[in-house]
Amino acid sequence: MYVVEYWKDSTYIYRREIPAGTSQCKIWKNHTCSKIGPLNNDENYTFKVYAKNRYVSNYGSCTNVTATTANTAPAPPENVVYSWNENSTSLALKWNHPYIEKAPISNFFVYIWDPYTLIYTYKVIMEQLEYNCEFQVDFSKLNITFSQDVAICLYSYYDAGEKDTRVNISTPPQTPRFLSYIIMPNVTSTTIDIQIPEITDIDDENSKLYVIITDMQNPADPSTISNIDGLILEKADIDPMLNSWIALEYPLKGNFSKEISIGNTDKNYLVPGNMYRVNLLLQNVYKNISRFSKITLEVTTLGTSYGILFWSLSIIGVIIIIIGIMIFIFCCCKQRKSRENPNEMLPMEHTYEELDLLPEIPDGSKVPGVQLSKYSNRISLQDLQGYVKTCLEKKAFERQYEIIPMGQTHGWKCGMEPENKSKNRYKNIAAYDHTRVKLKVSSKDNVSDYINANYIDGYGVNKAYIATQGPKANTINDFWQMIWQENVEYIIMIANITEGGKKKVEQYWPNITETNIYGNYTVTFTEILVFAEYASKTLKISYKDEERMVYHLHFTCWPDHGVPFYAQSLAPFLKRTIAIPYGKAPIVVHCSAGIGRTGTLILCDICLRMAAKTGEVDVSYNLYKLREQRINMVDNINQYRLVHLVLLHCLIVPDCTIQCTEHMEEEVNITLSDKIHNQMKYIEDSFWQDEAMRSVSTQIDEPVVKEKNRFENILPDKFARIALAPYPVSDASSKYINAVKVDGFCVPFRFIVTQYPLVNTVGDFWRAVDQYETSVIVCLNDLDLSDESCCNFYPKLAELMQPTSYLKVECTNVVKETYYNISTINIQNFEKAEQQRIIKIVHLNKWKYSEQYPATPTALLMTYEEMNYLGKASNTILVACLDGTRASGLFTALCCLIDKIKMEQVCDVCLAVRTVRHSRGEFVRRSEQFAFLYKCALEYVQQFEMYSNFSSQKKS
Repeated sequence: MYVVEYWKDSTYIYRREIPAGTSQCKIWKNHTCSKIGPLNNDENYTFKVYAKNRYVSNYGSCTNVTATTANTAPAPPENVVYSWNENSTSLALKWNHPYIEKAPISNFFVYIWDPYTLIYTYKVIMEQLEYNCEFQVDFSKLNITFSQDVAICLYSYYDAGEKDTRVNISTPPQTPRFLSYIIMPNVTSTTIDIQIPEITDIDDENSKLYVIITDMQNPADPSTISNIDGLILEKADIDPMLNSWIALEYPLKGNFSKEISIGNTDKNYLVPGNMYRVNLLLQNVYKNISRFSKITLEVTTLGTSYGILFWSLSIIGVIIIIIGIMIFIFCCCKQRKSRENPNEMLPMEHTYEELDLLPEIPDGSKVPGVQLSKYSNRISLQDLQGYVKTCLEKKAFERQYEIIPMGQTHGWKCGMEPENKSKNRYKNIAAYDHTRVKLKVSSKDNVSDYINANYIDGYGVNKAYIATQGPKANTINDFWQMIWQENVEYIIMIANITEGGKKKVEQYWPNITETNIYGNYTVTFTEILVFAEYASKTLKISYKDEERMVYHLHFTCWPDHGVPFYAQSLAPFLKRTIAIPYGKAPIVVHCSAGIGRTGTLILCDICLRMAAKTGEVDVSYNLYKLREQRINMVDNINQYRLVHLVLLHCLIVPDCTIQCTEHMEEEVNITLSDKIHNQMKYIEDSFWQDEAMRSVSTQIDEPVVKEKNRFENILPDKFARIALAPYPVSDASSKYINAVKVDGFCVPFRFIVTQYPLVNTVGDFWRAVDQYETSVIVCLNDLDLSDESCCNFYPKLAELMQPTSYLKVECTNVVKETYYNISTINIQNFEKAEQQRIIKIVHLNKWKYSEQYPATPTALLMTYEEMNYLGKASNTILVACLDGTRASGLFTALCCLIDKIKMEQVCDVCLAVRTVRHSRGEFVRRSEQFAFLYKCALEYVQQFEMYSNFSSQKKS
């Protein structure tokens, strides 16, 4: 036991007893610590510390310490060390807390800057929430690719000043790369010519190009493999089971480029008709550190060996005989079964998820034989954006997709056994025999080991995933047996229970806090975290006396039809899935059929992991490998196109987000000072990515009625415009209104945005309100009646309007608030013969059309809050301003921005603007409006002190 007493100027203040062993110091090892305070600054204090042993009543002699409090600068951090990861892409920086603190440390500042220009490139602020002896900060994906020294400084500070410790590190070398595509101008029966383009980002004369040949059809030759350096073997990712050798080795000096020929020497002898893999491995060396990049080509030499020809003809002959016998047997069986069971061919399900575009799936055997190289399109991350853009423009994705075998390419005998057919959700989708998951059953049970699920290899990891259909009522028990048997920790679900009024998946988990029993397994729903695009559930599964936790990640934003319109909506979910470790147990992924959405997500996940390891992606080859393991993975071209856009967003798109913390104001000020222009340019430059997904959207090609537009240059986009029901039916022009649908944050068709009605379009305005059943209207600009094109388009208090022969609108109440007025409108449709419907109009005050934004952020934020309060029951909110663009674009972008802040505690102005520009390209075109959105976000967070509630995610 210890006792601490202290005096100030001989006045006794405090006594505290401290049990021995309960307050071990985290900074000073083998010491006991006690926090004393609060103390006054610049005062003299005397401390006495006593100790006594257990079971002894008397204390020993005391130790006196006299000290003066002062706000002095703390000592600098100690023992600063750094290390690069294996690929020299991430930097870990470690240091120790100063041994003599002098003053409490609140923060560590970590800066990285170029010592020559003194320009900061990275800055991290670490708050010391609790005392620790050791600290570490990790810099991942460092964009430091130039070969020069970089200085890192650490700052620990208190009010009185700063002290720092500096270390000097050497950056890793640049990643060498080819400036253009590799060309093979000539391939003969025994030679391969390769045109090597210019190579850039080379730092040292010791840098090299290795040309490594792998014979894809013959086993490894130990004498050649042993001659390859271990590091080169690893970086080239050579299969040790195949015969490989270094054909050529060139030092990279100057602007290296040349044409090389392989196969013209005894060492590099090539066999006619043989498949070879050519690995072009670049090694850049800088200060004895190497960085590699690799391009792989696959090619088959011309000609055919007689041995292969003989065996090929023999096998073909045998196959023809077998097919003849099978056709005969099948015809006989079919005639007999048709007599015995006339209902055998009735479908198990009336719908087939996501395959409406492909009602007849071609059999895989009908696909012409192609070499493996035709499936591969390895692209470096540096070339990815240009590659995707070119492929979209040239329709190259369609050609890639068409050559990858579709339909059944392997046997599924087990899945088509009579006792197993009912376990398949769709009768033409079963699990391939060679990759199917086999349930463990005892012979006495006399039950099948079949489940409609296949093992899927990940990038460099066997059986990294299990792709399966959504459980049916009769397969839920099998599903949980598979989860337990395979030690599964993560289940990824990419479907909703019901979509478009049809059951897609049986609910196989209990409701929140409840427990259900599925066969031999007990499952308890313990927790759920709700995010914008997905929900994360924690489930506890029990079997006998053992318990395990299973994490269920449910992506909820996939539309009922087609694919997500925004590639960026999948990015947060993929960032969560990519964090799941490989290798410990398979990751179970399912949708309804277990092929379309399931294949899309697995393909994205594999390519992201490939990119992290190699700096390259190969979507087409990985899709080919997926379809070798389960039928029709990624089952339409729209999903294939989406994969590329999602990868682009995850790997290339700059991070424009700001975390809503107490440091938000500082980050916003930095952005406002020098980042606005670059962010707006990024949105402009990435518009083609959004255009790529428009082909899957419904478009309206009705003619534009010029006299219904306020401005001739502001017209509704054909992909976003809405159409009215014709009135009268014979008047085709009555379907036109200058209005577009605009998505909110994770809410499709949240808004209708339109111009203030002209005198001749007031009826159209109210027909839209009635047809789309909106209950909230937001008006943003002052109504200038001196403008002849403007008119009162909604009634004043106690006024009655009849905008069409079948609609009547009446104002029953007006409430005047500080920033806006709220009018209560009753609307009645005589043709529907129903009761009146109540509509609220929120009209913002004092925002002239000539102004880019209102007087204060508060005005727009309060309007947003009122809209949300009134519009809880409204599916679609109508937003109007004079031109349907300037004010409405800013307001709808603000709604997206604040909704994301509420849900995810992240400010992302770029995403908000990009979202609303999908519907109208004229939205938020001025830098003043862009900056105003940042100011609104900052005021919203500060006004409501929202960051105080952001430490934990909302649970529901």
